[in-house]
Amino acid sequence: MKKKVIRFIYDMDTTNDSFIKMAYILKRKKVENYRFFLKLYDKELVGVDPYDENLSEEMKARIQVEVSKNFWYFIRECVKIAVPGRLKSFAINRGNLAMLWCLLNSINAALVLPRQNYKTQSACAFYAWCYNFSTENSAIAFFNKRAENCKDNLDRMKRIIEELPPYLQLFSGRKDTINVTYMKSYLTQNSVIAYGSANTEANADNMGETSPIINPIYCWKAIKNWVLIGIRRNPLIPILNRKLNFE
Repeated sequence: MKKKVIRFIYDMDTTNDSFIKMAYILKRKKVENYRFFLKLYDKELVGVDPYDENLSEEMKARIQVEVSKNFWYFIRECVKIAVPGRLKSFAINRGNLAMLWCLLNSINAALVLPRQNYKTQSACAFYAWCYNFSTENSAIAFFNKRAENCKDNLDRMKRIIEELPPYLQLFSGRKDTINVTYMKSYLTQNSVIAYGSANTEANADNMGETSPIINPIYCWKAIKNWVLIGIRRNPLIPILNRKLNFE
């Protein structure tokens, strides 16, 4: 049986300077695969701004397909982080790059960085991608030493989704469940719950053991054409999936 080859390029023309700088840092350190986070499957997206209000329906479909398959494209080109007075592109550094690579490969990771270096936002961006694009029927749980911090993190994840271009927001109005401690998508049946803090070691163990949490990463191959369900049905989605050899 012939092995399926999914071809890609490295987008060295991205406008996200932090990704270009990181590639050069790793290259100087003799890292062989120094550009993996610049991967792009659809070369037609080079130079395309996902926030361009004049995008054609075909280009929107291309972006939706790319986002559902390519986490690095999602954070590089689509994620905007709210800072006082404005939105800024997601910035990558060696710390959050290592953490995100581990999460994508189901490797436990603990990250220590100075403040304001995207530790929490990086995790929230990852789970925003899992929740919105890469899984179905997944349960995600947020834990923290303080219940309020858990709620804040759920709100950060929600804000990341809300700041995406409208055609990438998979909200279903009243059919979704959204409050300060819980989110559930009607379209994908994914859910996120922010747990309160445990007051004893036994309660902490019980909280983790009884949570219906599954590994979200390896479900993405099951996602084919649901991306636009509930927003607009676009016949280009299955065509582009086949063209890019994802099916």
